[in-house]
Formats: sequence, C-alpha cells, structure tokens
Amino acid sequence: MAKKSIISFYIFIFIFFKNYGFTQTLFEKGEKINTNADFVYYDTKLKIVKASGNVVVKGKDKEIKGDHVFIDQNSTIVSVTGNALFKTKNETLTGDSIFFNYSTNKGIIRNGKIFISDLNFYIKGSKIEKISEKTYVFEDASISSCDNPEKDWEFKAKKIKAEIDGYGYAFNMRLNTMDRPLFYFPFLYFPVKTQRQSGFLIPQVDYSSTDGLDYNQPLYLVLSDQADLTLYYNFLEKRSNRTGAEFRYKHSAHSFSQILYDQINNDPYLYNEKRFKDPEIENHDRYWFRMKSDFLSKSGFKTSIDIDLASDPDYLKDFDSGYMSYDFTEKVFTKNFSRNIEPDDEMKRTNRIYSSKNFGKNIFEAEFLWMDDLIVKETDKKNSTVQKLPRLSLYSPRTTYDFMPLQTSFATDYNYFHRINGEKGHRINLTPSVYLPFNLGNYLYIEPGAYINETLWYTENPDKNEDFEKSFRQLYGLELKTSSSVYKVYNIYGDKIKKIRHTIVPELNYHFIPEKDQRDLPKFEDFDRIEEKNEFEFALTQTLTSKNILPSIDNSNENKYNYHEFLRFRLSQKYEMADDRIIYNTGDEYKHGRFQPLSAYLKFTPFSQLNFEFTGEYDHYQYMINKRNFALNILSDKGSKLRLEHRYTHEENKSAVISGEIVVSPSLNLYASYERIYMEDDIEKNEYDKKIGFHYISQCWDGGIFYSEDEKEKRVSFIINLKNFGGIYPSITESSKN
Repeated sequence: MAKKSIISFYIFIFIFFKNYGFTQTLFEKGEKINTNADFVYYDTKLKIVKASGNVVVKGKDKEIKGDHVFIDQNSTIVSVTGNALFKTKNETLTGDSIFFNYSTNKGIIRNGKIFISDLNFYIKGSKIEKISEKTYVFEDASISSCDNPEKDWEFKAKKIKAEIDGYGYAFNMRLNTMDRPLFYFPFLYFPVKTQRQSGFLIPQVDYSSTDGLDYNQPLYLVLSDQADLTLYYNFLEKRSNRTGAEFRYKHSAHSFSQILYDQINNDPYLYNEKRFKDPEIENHDRYWFRMKSDFLSKSGFKTSIDIDLASDPDYLKDFDSGYMSYDFTEKVFTKNFSRNIEPDDEMKRTNRIYSSKNFGKNIFEAEFLWMDDLIVKETDKKNSTVQKLPRLSLYSPRTTYDFMPLQTSFATDYNYFHRINGEKGHRINLTPSVYLPFNLGNYLYIEPGAYINETLWYTENPDKNEDFEKSFRQLYGLELKTSSSVYKVYNIYGDKIKKIRHTIVPELNYHFIPEKDQRDLPKFEDFDRIEEKNEFEFALTQTLTSKNILPSIDNSNENKYNYHEFLRFRLSQKYEMADDRIIYNTGDEYKHGRFQPLSAYLKFTPFSQLNFEFTGEYDHYQYMINKRNFALNILSDKGSKLRLEHRYTHEENKSAVISGEIVVSPSLNLYASYERIYMEDDIEKNEYDKKIGFHYISQCWDGGIFYSEDEKEKRVSFIINLKNFGGIYPSITESSKN
C-alpha cells in the first residue's frame, strides 16, 4: 500500500528492521535508524520494502539515498536507483543505480563513483562490480585524488581492479592532465590505502654538472605498528650508485628512535678541493651513519642518543641535497627531536648519550661524549682527541631560607677523559656558591656572590710510561651585580596604539678571580685553565613597548589590549683592571689595553611583518668594527617573505645572503636565494651558493623546478607529487611526537 506519511514510514522501518533482524547485517543490532520518503509500500509477509521520492535511510555509520529504494529481506538484496548513494564510514558510493547483496557483499553500480574520504581519492567507472566486501572491478575507469580531475590529473584505463585498503592494478593505463594524455603505462600497480602500507615513494630526479643524471628511488616498508623502514637507491650517472636506509621505531608515546645510513662505494675521493679534476684520485668506500633517539623510562630518567659518524670530511658537503642528504637529515631530526646536527663543515662530529633526572629541585646528569675527528681519518696524525667517558654531574639550584637572607647553590661533576694517544685520567670538581641579594629602595638591585672551585685530577700518560699522579687546584671567585630600572609612559591616543613605555636598565657588574699558576696541571679542555679575572662590565639596555588596542570581536564597548616590545637596544663594555689582559696588534707591534670591544645589539620589530636585528663589536684601539651582523626580514599578509643578511668578522670571512619567496597566488610560490662567502686570505677560494625555482600547489598535486649552483657544481631538480597516489603514505614519524 502507498503511504505519503513520512512518520509512518519511519515507524515501519524501525519495527521492520527490529523484528526481522535486518539490523544484524546491514546495520548494527540496536542501532537507531532515521528514515525519510515521500511514498512507501511494504509487505510484512514477503519481507520487502519499496520506497520512492527522496528516500533517505540513515544509521550510525551508513546512509542510503535515492529516488527509489527496494529492500528484500529474504534475499538480502538492496536496490537503489536514481541519484543513488550508499555511504559508510570510510567510503562513499554514488551512481545512477546501486544493486548489492548485503550478506555476500557483492553488487553492481552503473555510472558510479567511489570516494575514499581518508585519502580524498576517487575511482569512477561506467560499470562498477563489487566482488567482495572491499574489492571492486571498474570498466571504462578513471582514478584521481582531484575534486576536478578533468582540470588537474587522472589515470584512465579500460578496466581497473582495486581493493580498498589494499592495492589496485590496471593494464594499458594513461595519465591525463587537463583532459589530455601525458604518459602511457602498459601496466600500473598502485595502493589504495588509508593506513601505513609498504610501497614505492615518489622518486627525486636531478641533473648536475658533476654527477650527471641523479635519480633517487625510495621504497617504504611497514615492519610493524611501531616500526617502519625506507630503503633508498640513488643512481648517479657519472659516479658509483649510492644506497641508504632510514629506520624509525616508536617505543612509546614519549620514546622514539630514527637511524639513517647511506654509502657510496668506489668513489673517487681525495681530501682537497681538486679531487674532481685529478684523474689519478684513488677510489674509496664512503659512508655516513647518524642516529637520534629519545627515551623516557618509568623511573623518570630522560635519555637521548646522538650518533654522527662519517667516512671523511667532505662526504656531507658532497651530498647536501635530496633524500639522504645533510639538508634532509637536519630537517627530519629537527622536526622529530627538536635538536639538529653539527654543521656539514664541522670536522669533529658529536656522538653523545645523555641522561638526566630531577630529584626534587636537584638535577642529575650522566653523559658519554665521543668526538669523531674526521681530519685524523685523513692524515697520519695520532688521534689525541679528548673523549668524555663518562661525565656525571649533580646540580642544586639556588635555595632560599626563611631564617636568613642568604641563597646557596651547589654543583659537582666527575669526568673521565679518554684519549687513544696522550694523557688521560679522572677529574672531580666541586663548586659551592653563596649569594646575598637585596634592594636599596625601589630603584637599585644589588647581588653580591662568592664561590669556591676545588678540582682534583688523577691522571696517567701511557705514551710516556707515566703512572697515575694526583693534581689539585683551589680557586675562589667574587662577583657583584647591580642594576636599576627607570621608565616613562607616553600617551599616544592613536587608533591602534594607546601608550608607549620607554624603559632604561643600567647595569654594573664586577667579576674577580685571583691569578694562579696552572702550568703544571693536566689540560683536557678549557675549564682546566681558569684565567685571572678582575673586570667591570657596564651595560645599558633600552626598550620601547607599545600598548595596542585589539579589535573588538564581541561588539562590546570594553577595549582589550596587548603589549608589544618593538625596540630593544643594548650596549655593553668590559674593562680589565689588569692592563696586560687585552692584547691588540697595531700592525708593527703588540700593545696592551684595558677595554674589551664595545658590544651592541639592536632589534627593531615595528610590526609582525617587519623585523631588523643587528649585533656588532667596535675595537677602541684599532678604531674599527671587527664584527657586524645584521638581518632584515620582510613578510606580507599573503605569506611572501624577503630576507637580507650580512655577516662579517675581522680576519676571518664575511658573507652576504639574500633570499626570498613570493606567493604569487595560493597555488604558486617563487623562490630565490643567493649567498656569497668572501675569504680574506684567498679571493680564489670565495664560495657562493645560488638557488632559484618555483613550486606549484594544487588541491591534488604539487610540483616544481629548481636550479642551484655553487663553486663546485650546477644542479637542476624536478619535483612532482600526485597527492595520495603512488605510495605517499603516512609514516610512523608523523605520530612519533603525539
């Protein structure tokens, strides 16, 4: 019988499903089902339902829509025609008609489309046959992750077979861009995954003057829910092929490890700048192993591991771009561990195991430190690099007392210094400190302090057949810190700024350490020689802070404010009481003075889109600025940015950097950068690095072309990424810090 009542259809469907167990198959048992239709016919004996006119059947995770819906409980068949839709939690099926058996999970869709929401992935076909719960066969098919594939890209084939959360394959497939064929594939095997899954990642393709064609193909492997692995094969046309691996392991919510290793065998190498021009250079097996790991134990110890081992001083600079490169490593380590690695030109690579725990206010630290000296590997020099195996320390921060105004702190550490060649031994250091801070009125803060430093060495030198011997040093230090603060507030009454506060903070500090002969003491690091100090330090800091009126968001008459420090300027100067402490060169002789260079720091941020920062030092005796660094950053509301940077240090080198990014549109970014390093001692060794390129970002793909050049090589890089296709899967790294 025909019914026009929406309410009666809802009541019937609820009773029908409940009585005849339909909810146990298509819908969950006890699930609330909302229904709607203009007309309905039902037969309780035959267990069939016919509905028409804007039919909607909606459960918790499933939804059926269509002009006409037919349900046969006996044969477990559902037929939807006219604007048909069947939607589950992870996928949406639409078409002219949908016919399926919900007990066998088989059916047919005419002129249909499947949308996988987790991937924003579409698969279309004139006929779609569902042969199992998650497996489909498509005729006259196309696949894409684009909302408008005709304007962007899509793969087309006569027939495609795909398994949701599995793989798909097709013969005679072509890639269309803007509805025109671009590439042809006799066979294509691709993933249709919503979870991490093994597969090939998008390769990187470069061309450089030194390496020729540079093709790097990664293979991603899921090892478990907690671990994954990426293997890299790097084809270099003019050199040996390079291979590598990247392993990631998530121990727990707060513990994560990442290991990278790559190598190149039989590579022409000689530690000098002419190694690419010398035809007689010997081949070497070269490598780079690096690792970072963070652990948080149940006992509260936080442990971090940093390993950085390279075959030679130039490996990191030779491979500084693309997969497995220095830039790639620095980026992933900074992202996953919030700490980076040594610069690529650092000749001593840091290997470190560090663990710490707080016991109340006290901090305990343990560290094993091994420096991998790359220069020693290239020469016949004996390895006398000092290693700390281990360092143990306990630090108690300042403690205040209710019964006296004094404050105290305490620090102690133990080191064992190891050398392959040379002196080695133990060192224990204790440093108790005491402070007496107080204020004179409301304008002057005074803090006198004193400490005692006691150090004991127990060393040996097997190279000289010297047995263990003891050494002891005791020093004291005095310091006095004074500062004040005055300010004035200026009323502006502007549309955006109400007031500006000008603050002046003068400081006068004194430091004293007596002179002590330490020439007979062991020396493993700078701390083993504490120099005499008898100096005053003058400093003056000025800041300008604005009180800004915030725009009202609730249409209230009450103003709200924020504070913005837009200018900070600091001058500092040290004066040595001993006139032989400062030594400077006048060109023909060395003289003595008491003033150290005048230091200046300026930071100007008038608004969030502009900031300028400067640091410099002025030498009073040579009448010159021996250090100047500045950086200017300009940003736009659309995201464009320009950076100008200059660095100069007397008798070392100076560099100039200009870099910029122009956001032409939300889809197109232009990049350019130029860096020049000027060597004072040899102009021919001047270094430069320039890059230019563009990056286009669409809803479903992105790509770009980049050109880079330095004094060694020229390189062209081509990058394209079809989003959610071709093996771009979320790795365990993405959730390592969640």
